[in-house]
Amino acid sequence: MDAAVAAGDDVVLRLDVQGAATVRALLPGCVSVFLTAESEAALAARLAARGTESGAALAARVAAARAEAARASEFDYVIVNAQGDVDGTVDALCAVMDAEKLRAARRLPPKGG
Repeated sequence: MDAAVAAGDDVVLRLDVQGAATVRALLPGCVSVFLTAESEAALAARLAARGTESGAALAARVAAARAEAARASEFDYVIVNAQGDVDGTVDALCAVMDAEKLRAARRLPPKGG
């Protein structure tokens, strides 16, 4: 990852909110994106439909997601990953990446330099 960052390449990491906070501390110029379901109920329904977890495990996952969603404001962008709209989610993430590449603050040399 260090070589890719040094080369100016795009690096996408899948992290929880604690991991994202660590990366932001280590790489202050990074851009962070919080992906979320359209609602807590929609998330619970998706998880239940998978049938991979017991009721208690499912409740714990939803509670963890609720705690993470409370920290969404720490991120630069929030993208809703709506059920059945993977293409829309990917398009939104690509739009963020494209917009960040065009930001003048990222392209111009520091003032006085």
